[in-house]
Amino acid sequence: VYSSVLIISMLMVIILIQRLIGKTQIGRRDPNASMLQANLG
Repeated sequence: VYSSVLIISMLMVIILIQRLIGKTQIGRRDPNASMLQANLG
């Protein structure tokens, strides 16, 4: 059970990292997206 929890936690971390990388790439590609993020921020 403990090992399965570790595997699930690792998968969650990987998904979060991929989401962060995807957001940064989208912000670099689309100037409009970066403007929206700046306004929201």
